[in-house]
Amino acid sequence: MNTQWFFTESCLICGVTLVSSESSDGICPRCIEEIRNAPGPFRLHIGRSPVVAAREYGGIIREALRAYKQQGFRRIGHTLARELLLPLARTHQQEEGFSDVIASVPAHPGNRRIRGFDQAHDLATRIAVEMDLPVERPFRRSGRTTQKSLARTAREENAQHAIILRRGDPGWAKRLQDRRFILIDDVVTTGATIHRCADLLEEFSAVSVAALVLAATL
Repeated sequence: MNTQWFFTESCLICGVTLVSSESSDGICPRCIEEIRNAPGPFRLHIGRSPVVAAREYGGIIREALRAYKQQGFRRIGHTLARELLLPLARTHQQEEGFSDVIASVPAHPGNRRIRGFDQAHDLATRIAVEMDLPVERPFRRSGRTTQKSLARTAREENAQHAIILRRGDPGWAKRLQDRRFILIDDVVTTGATIHRCADLLEEFSAVSVAALVLAATL
């Protein structure tokens, strides 16, 4: 008698039992389909730089991000990058012209310590690998109050003081000059953090900055 063994696990988002042959990064086919079919993408008006959000923050997208960031299921990052951010990045290359650097919006240091990783940099690295582009971490973020805890009107002022360019590397300025950046983040609310990062890059002679985010709280 032939016995076939199946290894099972639960979907990291909804908890349904999976067999190994149907699992994609620990996510069930139904959740993958819901992620693909969620509303989006959206073009946002934030500062001078174009910003595109892959999906609206809600429903399956909110649950996927919660599992990814708060529950530490980093495997989900591969699916989110592949299904949502990578198509946007490739479309941007085709429509807007060549970009040559991927960068990430820095996470608050307190959140990074709690989660054990910087989610935006994790996503940016995955996109950079797929597109064969370098990834940079040009920003440093202080431990000031997190944006999430502030009213909308206070976020822009907080971002101005909390985010600066890294200056420890002697070659940092040269690497920013005359480059076309794709800036990656996970969620945009008011856009104050993305606006601050884009302004800093442009101040140091970046040719262009386009921001791509997983989700927007519309």
